[in-house]
Amino acid sequence: MVHSVPDPKLSIDPSSVFCLSENKVCINDSSLRGNTNGKITLRTILWGDGDRSTTSNPGFGSKICHIYLVPGNFTITIELVNEHGCKTKQDLNVVILKDYVTDFTYKTIKKDCEYQEICFENDSAKAPAEMASFMWDFGDGNTSNSDFKEVCHQFRSKGTYKVKLIITLKNGCQKTIEKDVLVDFPEIKFDVTTSAQKVCYPGSVRIEQNVQFGT
Repeated sequence: MVHSVPDPKLSIDPSSVFCLSENKVCINDSSLRGNTNGKITLRTILWGDGDRSTTSNPGFGSKICHIYLVPGNFTITIELVNEHGCKTKQDLNVVILKDYVTDFTYKTIKKDCEYQEICFENDSAKAPAEMASFMWDFGDGNTSNSDFKEVCHQFRSKGTYKVKLIITLKNGCQKTIEKDVLVDFPEIKFDVTTSAQKVCYPGSVRIEQNVQFGT
């Protein structure tokens, strides 16, 4: 009797992520056994980076995932074997994309009793050619995309703010760098006292003002 080979029906799952730092490539397997009786008894996946996954008696509609350690173009080869020993293969191609890695520093340039002004400097000398957009998020409800290299912002309330630099590349990958920034400027406290609560005209009252500079 002549037996047919399995009918491969494999595809990349739409939930797959191809940006290196968060990549996860998943394959959906809806392969059929072929035209003769029998079942698929072995599935071997060569991921193209030296790793492989082997599954005995894979179920219809199953999903298997893999994480790549480096960017690049990879050919995934899937081999199916049915219980008659008949084999077939299917190739899938994926591209793992590079991430953009950067950092930023910051310093206070002005501090008074009303606000603290902090400037943030991107460690990159210039915007990468593959960048689609960027945004500074100051953590207080304000954002800016006016200058990639350096931007300054006035914080008007004390506290710790989560400042972010969000970079989106043309390939769709997004990288976020986040730092906690402490804002702590001096406050002026007024303490006013009077020599009397009630005075009849044309009497006088003495007002004492005590000004304290806090931190």
